Amino acid sequence: MILFSEHRACPVLNRLLFVVLIALCAACATAYGDNGRMVRVTLDLNNGRQIMGLAGDYDDVLIVVQVGAHLTTVQWDDVKTASAYGARKKILESVRGSAQNLTAEDHFQLGYFLATRNNRAAAVAEFRKAERRNAGFKERIKTAWREIRRARERNDTRSREPIYSQRKDAQHSALGPQSSVLSPRYSEEQHRQAVKAFKHFVDTEVRDKIAPDLVLLETRHFLIWTDWPEAKRNLIPDWAEQLYNVMCDEFGFPRDDPIWLGKCPLFCFKNKRRFEKFAKTIDGYDGTKALGYTKTTDSGYVHVVLRRLGNRPADIDKFAVTMVHEASHAFMHNYGLPFGSEPQGRRPTNLPPWLNEGLADYIAERVLDDRCPTGENAVALAREYVARNKSIREVFEYQTSPPGHFYPICQSLVQYLIQRDGDAFVAMINDLKAGMDAEKALKKHYSGMNLNVLDHSWRTWIKKTYAPG
Repeated sequence: MILFSEHRACPVLNRLLFVVLIALCAACATAYGDNGRMVRVTLDLNNGRQIMGLAGDYDDVLIVVQVGAHLTTVQWDDVKTASAYGARKKILESVRGSAQNLTAEDHFQLGYFLATRNNRAAAVAEFRKAERRNAGFKERIKTAWREIRRARERNDTRSREPIYSQRKDAQHSALGPQSSVLSPRYSEEQHRQAVKAFKHFVDTEVRDKIAPDLVLLETRHFLIWTDWPEAKRNLIPDWAEQLYNVMCDEFGFPRDDPIWLGKCPLFCFKNKRRFEKFAKTIDGYDGTKALGYTKTTDSGYVHVVLRRLGNRPADIDKFAVTMVHEASHAFMHNYGLPFGSEPQGRRPTNLPPWLNEGLADYIAERVLDDRCPTGENAVALAREYVARNKSIREVFEYQTSPPGHFYPICQSLVQYLIQRDGDAFVAMINDLKAGMDAEKALKKHYSGMNLNVLDHSWRTWIKKTYAPG
C-alpha cells in the first residue's frame, strides 16, 4: 500500500525578515475591541487563498485566527501587504476605539511594517502621522530606515549561503543517545545497485516525461534531482545532510549508517506545474494543494517530492522547512526497520498521525533554527487553546495526517513530552515502531499517563511556561 505524508496548509511559514527593531514594536496582545468583542479580519494570502475569522493572539510575526470552530496561525509574511496592513490597522482602531485615537506608536508600528514589506509610499504616510502626533519620533523613524536597509543587505547575502555555512555540527540532542535501534544490513553491493536503479529510472521516466533539465546532486545519503538554477540549488544538499545528522543524533542512530536502501531520492521542482505533473504521472497523486509529500511503501522504499513557491528569500526558507518536515517523515518511516536481518524483514510501522506531524515540525525547528517559525506557531496556538479551554482530543483521533491547523498543537505536545523526559520519548518511539499500541506505549514510558492525563499536564505546562508577561 502506498502512503502519502502530505505537507498541506501546515503553518510552517517564514517569520518577518527584518527583526532588528522588533523590540520597538508592541508586545503580544489579543485583538479585542473597546466593546470587548474580538475583531473580525479578512486575510488575502499570497497563494490566492483567503482566510476570514476572528483575530486572537497576535504579534509582529503571526496572528491566530478563529475560523469557524478551529484556530489557525497565519504568518504576516504570507499575507498580501495591503491585506495585512488593513487587518493590523483595523485591530488597532478597534482597540483604541477609532482611527482618530491611534497613537504615535501605533502609526510608527504600521509604518515600520509597511517599510519592511517594501511599500515605501504607504510607510512614509504612516511615519508622518506618527511624527505629527509626537515630534520625538523623527529620529526614531530615521533610525528605522537605516536599520531596514542594513537588514535587507544582510538578507540578500544570507539568501545565497547555506543555512549551515557557519554551523556544521548538530546541537546537543534533548533526547539523549540510544543504542537499541537496528541499522540496515544490506550489503554495499545492494546499496550500489539500488542507487544505479534509481538513476536509471529518473533518466528514462522522469527526464523524458517531465523535466529534461533535471540535475543530480548526490550526497552521502540523498539523491537530489532538481531543476533549480545553479545559484540556488547548492543550498539543498546542505539542508538534506543536516536533517540526516540531526535525526541520527536525536535517536542515537549512527550517522555513517544508511537508513534507506541505496539513498533517499529527493525531487525538488521550481514550479507548481512540474510538481503536479510528477505527482500525477509517477505517483498517481493529486498534488494541487500540496507544497510537498513523502511517498512510502511497506517494503521500506521512500521518496520526497517538493516544489518552490517563488524566488524571494521567504520562499526559499519556506521550501527548506517543507523539505526538512517531509524528509523527517522519510527517516522515521524506516527508523527501527532491521533490513536484511530476517528472511522477510519487518514492515514499517507508522507513528500516530499527531505524533508523526508534531515530531516533523519539531525537527524542522531543530534543524533550521531561526529560519523556521514552527516553534512560534506552536507557542501562540497552544496559549490560545489553553486560554479558551479548547479541547485537543480531536487531534488524537485522526487516523491519517490531521488538518494543517492542528500541526502547531501536535508540535507543542511533542515538545512537552521531550522536555519532560527525552529518554522516555525515544523509548516510546522505539516501542511504537516495534508495533506497540500508542496509548500503551505512552503509559509505559510516562508513568501511567493516558491521553486525558497528557491533555491536562500539557495545559499545566503551557500555563507555567508561557504565562503572559
